[in-house]
Amino acid sequence: MSAPSLAALLELLDTKKDEVEAWLAAEFAKREPPFYCSVDVRVSEHKIAPIDTNLFPGGFNNLGEKAREQAGAAARAVVQRQWPEAQRALVIAERHTRNPYYAEHLTTLRAILEAAGLEARLALAAGEPATLRGHREEFELAPVARSGDRLTAADGFEPDLVILNHDQSGGTPAVLEDVAQPVLPPPRAGWAHRRKSAHFFQYERVAARFARAFGFDPWLITSYFNVCHRVDISRNIGLGCLEQVIDDTLGDITAKYRELGTDSKPFAVLKADAGTYGMGVVMVDEAEQVRRLNRRQRSNLSSAKDGVAINDILVQEGVPTADRIEGLVAEPVCYMIGAEVVGGFWRLNQSKGPRENLNSRGMLFWSMPQQSPSYRRTARAIDVVARLALLATTRELADEFARSGG
Repeated sequence: MSAPSLAALLELLDTKKDEVEAWLAAEFAKREPPFYCSVDVRVSEHKIAPIDTNLFPGGFNNLGEKAREQAGAAARAVVQRQWPEAQRALVIAERHTRNPYYAEHLTTLRAILEAAGLEARLALAAGEPATLRGHREEFELAPVARSGDRLTAADGFEPDLVILNHDQSGGTPAVLEDVAQPVLPPPRAGWAHRRKSAHFFQYERVAARFARAFGFDPWLITSYFNVCHRVDISRNIGLGCLEQVIDDTLGDITAKYRELGTDSKPFAVLKADAGTYGMGVVMVDEAEQVRRLNRRQRSNLSSAKDGVAINDILVQEGVPTADRIEGLVAEPVCYMIGAEVVGGFWRLNQSKGPRENLNSRGMLFWSMPQQSPSYRRTARAIDVVARLALLATTRELADEFARSGG
């Protein structure tokens, strides 16, 4: 058997475009996907793979005008299909009082919901009122109120839909439990319950079925991964498990690189199994590095957003990015509403290399269609991979609800 080829995959996805779209449509017809989602994708010389999937995306402000219009149209289609009587929506936001970009994201999200035909308001889940300041405006957010099993805004505004933009890293607020109105995505999708390893397990299954259907090696659109539990980096607990999993992962990558005939050096990414905002991420290229981590790296792998302790660590195949924008390393981020990719943007970083975490200090955002040379030939594959990740999330949430009895 010949070595897997990214070029062959790109040609296949192009020549079999209609069959691919029919396959995806049939899969999405089985279950409704989450209301919205974003997927970080990495394009290397050898593969295209999702590296993170966010169910509470916080960057709608980075979309261009055309993508925002598409987002409004896609949101309208989802609402009309699933909740045709809905007229009002309440967005439950994070408490990012000092982040002007998040404030602009919220106003953009509100505008998208208004373009979908909904009267939209913003609120907090709990705590004291807060002032959010964007670059052009500021606004007050008050905590949501509860009347029986229904949520209302502080002024009595009663929504038909609750749009959750709060990832619950510190736990699910009690006010969100057992709400009568549809909550999108449901609280069970938050980091108090969700695990990245569960997502990538489902993605691996979806990618394998897709690859079988179209006759290619699923490695071209996946990354090796495993997870270590009961790890405490700060106290050197569980390092044996971590070293073994890193060794196994690097060995698998080395074997595949040998098959490809490349001398690229493999690396692995250690990340919190529950968490977001690029926190809790460290790159290694040998297992022994976990015992030589510096203070900052140990801190990154010890606690995540809201100070939550990290005890489960995902070990994932590192995918070096081949994309460049204006000379800076870059990766595409795809934004979806319903089953549609409405647009995206580039995450760039002024101080990172192709093997590093770009979702960190020094990052910049450029809306599409700013293009890298590789994007012109990979755009369709990126779109397909993002939707496969969304399919995986749909299955992931179905499994979570089955376990919880929801």
